[in-house]
Amino acid sequence: MKKLLASLLLLAFGGAQAQSCEQPGPPSELGQRLADIAMGEYRQFNGHRIDAQGRLWKFGNVEVEAEPLRDAEPADRYAWRRVWRYWETLDKHVPGTLDMRRVSWASDLLDDSANAGRSRLSTLREIFAKLPADMDPAELEVLRESVVRATISDTPWSAAFISYLMDRAGLSEEQFHFASAHAVYIRPALEGKEGYAYRACDVRKTAPRVGDLICYGRAARPLRSFADWQAQMGALDGSVKSHCDLVVKVDRKAAKMESMGGNVEQSVTWRKLMLDERGMLSTRHLSALHDKPFGPNAAACADDASCLKSDLNLQYWGVLLQLR
Repeated sequence: MKKLLASLLLLAFGGAQAQSCEQPGPPSELGQRLADIAMGEYRQFNGHRIDAQGRLWKFGNVEVEAEPLRDAEPADRYAWRRVWRYWETLDKHVPGTLDMRRVSWASDLLDDSANAGRSRLSTLREIFAKLPADMDPAELEVLRESVVRATISDTPWSAAFISYLMDRAGLSEEQFHFASAHAVYIRPALEGKEGYAYRACDVRKTAPRVGDLICYGRAARPLRSFADWQAQMGALDGSVKSHCDLVVKVDRKAAKMESMGGNVEQSVTWRKLMLDERGMLSTRHLSALHDKPFGPNAAACADDASCLKSDLNLQYWGVLLQLR
């Protein structure tokens, strides 16, 4: 059934040759399906909410939460187990993903933190291989679950979340590059890969639709604009730090849009953003256009040295991946 769905989707993409970033056609059923999956996942995770001013107004569950979730499926009734489900799904498309999840540690850090060794990384494969096979099953399970929860905290999972949504929607590897880093699946869209589910557009020149992905560069020296992404297209790999949200709602009359992202403040987070009169992402959310890192809230932060950033929506938004 999934192969049949993938074939139908591929035919749909192949018939959209006349479309473009400026004239993409009407929102698709696939876009709404992706949005429904994302919103359903949010409800089960009971995550955060960010308002249009970039304020965190609802604090929900976080990635390593051990309290049972009220409305979750029985198999994933803990937040950390749901995040592990995203990694399990990605492992189906990229075998070995689970084994290579990393945990950071340092020699003697618990007993003598002042003289602890430098930080090191170990993979799940390495750690599990060293666990004694003759341990009490209950004790072994405690250690296994503890290490898995640590890997969830130590490894960014936002791209795994997007990959999970794409898998649930029935996309194939030809239509979407399932990956643990956003830049890996952004690259084929920039290259214009035939049959790919998304085309890459300039977020400052393209109106978002339900099912699209809006992406920003992060890290100390992020890709700041669409031109930056195009210039670095050939070097985009898992080392390029970025983030993407899935667009779940667009209200042109209210000049608002809503998006969903994983690992945003360590949760599945629902974000509201403003649109301009053209229906495009408001410039108030574009870090590249503001001289100060505080953006529109600079005055409120001026007297607080600890206030490095008060607007969670103010980012280096550069790429809009438009669903074909």
